[in-house]
Amino acid sequence: MYMGKSFERLSLIASQNPFAWSKKALSAQAIATPTPANRYVGYPYTKSMNANVNVDQSAAVIMTTEDSARSLGIPEDKWVYPVGGADLNDIWYVTRRPCLHESPAIRNASSIALKQANLTLDDIHVFDLYSCFPSAFEIAQREIGIPEDDPRDLSVLGRLEDGKRTLAVIDAGPEELLQMEMVELAGKQGVVRYDKESGRNLARFNAFG
Repeated sequence: MYMGKSFERLSLIASQNPFAWSKKALSAQAIATPTPANRYVGYPYTKSMNANVNVDQSAAVIMTTEDSARSLGIPEDKWVYPVGGADLNDIWYVTRRPCLHESPAIRNASSIALKQANLTLDDIHVFDLYSCFPSAFEIAQREIGIPEDDPRDLSVLGRLEDGKRTLAVIDAGPEELLQMEMVELAGKQGVVRYDKESGRNLARFNAFG
């Protein structure tokens, strides 16, 4: 039931996300209890604890200039500036990892990002942890140093089980688009199309694996 309670909150958040694939808020009991419709995928994880393989779970970070933001009519109080970040990876082959319940990559990446931003964990108001299944979620929370009883939500969008789709806005003109049939973001390709109504180039990226 512990894992069910962790994902109950994520399910509630997803139910309030207009872009979620599933907007049904599930209780901890419903998430944790195995039934014919909620079978074990890999014990002790039920179907409701695992990412939904049938939806496009891609994501995109849209970065642009202040001039472009103004031209799009985005109010300045909605602007977000990146102040720190890191990209690290754990050993790819699981059988070669010395410890399966730890993630040195998450531990060090979160520490580096906070140092770059000159912030502490107490300064962070919003989290969005990867939640493909409970162990990944719990390991990330522990490695970042977020206490189990922390009152802050650990997701903005909800569970990966509920799914989401994202479009990225690419700041380029129609002429550039002719030479830009495919774009790449974080190693994943996506198809670009020009949207006449908005005058922008939209790119839909393949699901992140």
